[in-house]
Amino acid sequence: TVTVFTFGKVTFSGDSELSLEKLKELSQAREGETFSSKSLRESVWKLEEAHYDLGYAYADVRPMTSVNHEEKTIDLDFVVAMGEKVKIGRIDIHGNTITRDRVIRREFTLAEGEWFSGGAIKNSQRKVTKLGFFESADFDFKKRPNEPVVDVDESIKEQPTGTISAGGGYSTTDGFFGMVSISQRNLFGYGYQLSLNGNFGVEHDTYTLTFNNPRIFDSNVYGGIDLYKSFREYDEYDKKSLGFTVRGGLALDDDWSVRVAYTLDSTDMYNVCTQAGYDAGACSSLASVVAQEQEGKRITASVKPSIAYDTRDNQWEATKGVNVKASVELAGGPLGHDSEYVKYEAEAKKYFAMPLDSVFTVEGHGGLLRGIEGKPIPIYERFALGGMYSVRGFGWRDIGPKDAATGEVIGGDKYLQFNAEYLYPLVKEAKLKMVLFFDSGNAWDVGQDYFETPMRISTGIGFRWFSPLGPLRLEYGHILDKKDGEDGSRWDFSIGGFF
Repeated sequence: TVTVFTFGKVTFSGDSELSLEKLKELSQAREGETFSSKSLRESVWKLEEAHYDLGYAYADVRPMTSVNHEEKTIDLDFVVAMGEKVKIGRIDIHGNTITRDRVIRREFTLAEGEWFSGGAIKNSQRKVTKLGFFESADFDFKKRPNEPVVDVDESIKEQPTGTISAGGGYSTTDGFFGMVSISQRNLFGYGYQLSLNGNFGVEHDTYTLTFNNPRIFDSNVYGGIDLYKSFREYDEYDKKSLGFTVRGGLALDDDWSVRVAYTLDSTDMYNVCTQAGYDAGACSSLASVVAQEQEGKRITASVKPSIAYDTRDNQWEATKGVNVKASVELAGGPLGHDSEYVKYEAEAKKYFAMPLDSVFTVEGHGGLLRGIEGKPIPIYERFALGGMYSVRGFGWRDIGPKDAATGEVIGGDKYLQFNAEYLYPLVKEAKLKMVLFFDSGNAWDVGQDYFETPMRISTGIGFRWFSPLGPLRLEYGHILDKKDGEDGSRWDFSIGGFF
């Protein structure tokens, strides 16, 4: 038989600035509870960490045990030796051949001359790693002889942060396409993000120039701008857009941030397939009444404030943490021009680090659209789901309200989407991963309630590879609630996508 021991008396001795109540609160060992070596280790770590935060960089906590075999208890005495209280001396950074020192130092939450803090060290390491510029970022400490001062050395190993690629690919959404991409997320070592992307195919062209400065003058103020031009040919109509977005924001602390974006967009819907054109054979797919009513050029000015909470360990390849965003976009109204609506959107994604370097993620998205004073919402702003980046197994924008006469998906004014993924590294060095996924979502029309028609669901398997030309995705989605006239499954494939 296995003899089970419980914690007996738990006491504290030695020297400590913390009160007895605080020491008891930090300890995971409780009198009368089943003895656990894990609780013992966690108690030692929490007690030492609390003293590190008080400036005692070399604090040591030793658990002394006394076993009572008759009572089957283990008395525990935590002996605390704080050591000397020290301050931060010189902070040196090594290994950054590209990234400027100031870009790294501005992420530190400790400073030279301050009392040593283990929590500040840990938070600084988390923030530097979160930049996504480095393979590793490690801190080391050196005590100065005969001085209550600790010098800090940070050793980092940089990784590539830019791509230059030109080529082509295939996507089941867009068919064959060509692409040119120049992208750098640490421009000149200052942490600037710049990308110039061109994606062109038989039925679409998209060109985008993006610049972001996440820390203007090393402050917590963010700024960025997008310039874009696009063309897409649908079965029922053609659409071309030209516009720009200017963004600004403020980091409230390490995890919370607020932003606001102003967008001015000119979109022209033309070659709309009307009944007359369809009857004359000029077009093959009759456009919905909504699309026909919105033919022509429409200028939209909008402002979009948003708030975000981000605790991911790496913003490019996260393995743990959460990323939550919420926004409200106002178009028209006091901003003028043609479109007038309010769009509410929110999304949340949680990352779980799993065994064997795998990652499990769950995420949810939702949105609501309202026309101002009953004005119609542009069809291209309405919500519709389906495709590789929403609910896999379905075609692009196949999920959503349809025109009763033509069967064209016209989108809804509200939607919900949920995704779960399990990513497993097949070849870690080559960044080749397998993904298992489950997707669910739907969009509902004006006057419909959420879930008035059921959520569509799918599941599947796929592979992802960060190839020299950019991300490659090959994913197979199987529809679990297939309806008459729908394909039961679908392969989605893309290569040469943008970095």
